[in-house]
Amino acid sequence: MFYGKSNISVITTSTINIDFALGNKATQVSGRYINCFLSPELYTINQPKNEKYHLDCLEGSIYEKDGKELYTYIINHSGEVLSFRDIYQGVSNKRSLPYCVKLVNYMISIGMLYVLNRVEVQNGNTLSSGFVFYPTYVSDIDNTYLNPEKKYERKMEGYLIAKLFSQNYDVARAIGYHGEYIDGVYKTRVIFNRGFLVSSPKAKYLIKIAFDDDMVSSFIKSKSNYLRVVALLGSMEWKSDSNGVIYCGLENLLLEGIKNNG
Repeated sequence: MFYGKSNISVITTSTINIDFALGNKATQVSGRYINCFLSPELYTINQPKNEKYHLDCLEGSIYEKDGKELYTYIINHSGEVLSFRDIYQGVSNKRSLPYCVKLVNYMISIGMLYVLNRVEVQNGNTLSSGFVFYPTYVSDIDNTYLNPEKKYERKMEGYLIAKLFSQNYDVARAIGYHGEYIDGVYKTRVIFNRGFLVSSPKAKYLIKIAFDDDMVSSFIKSKSNYLRVVALLGSMEWKSDSNGVIYCGLENLLLEGIKNNG
């Protein structure tokens, strides 16, 4: 939807990618709009299973033929660390690595995929290699070859990411390490993984869903300048302990998002 006479003052889009749709004319609206995406499944988590992948937004594009295989590969590796080369080598239609990169970026830009950087929480550094992907139609994970436990975990992570993005938070995969010298050799071990670093101008949170007891225990004991949130399965109300760790039910977190309980 375009508003304005000689000048465009507002653009509202659904599955339209402005840059791709306008082509060379995209510079006319560059910097004049904000693009955000709300997952259509935020409040319909228990909807009936769809037997087909959501690929409608690829129809009519130059990527329609190659997009299905690439999308299928990515969502079968939801929540894993993937490089563009991993994706390129994982599909049979190997046109070129740059083409694969362009296709993945197109899927991100039209709202098919969430992509997360990985951040080391000790120093805030963003790792340069590998990203983590989730489908925005999170229920597409039901059609993957993952086992039932992994499907459930990846879907809950996907729903959480969708909710956090809808609240305008920046979300990254958080990785925590502990390093020390042992017999003169500096060694590191992972304190926690599969957590999320959630940022806004006002606060930063580390969120961990309690799927893995060992990792959750390490997460609780870890020292951090961020507010730590443990999402327990169920609908427990928000509360905090003497160590400053905040606990809440995953169901509440998915519906309400982050509340000011710090």
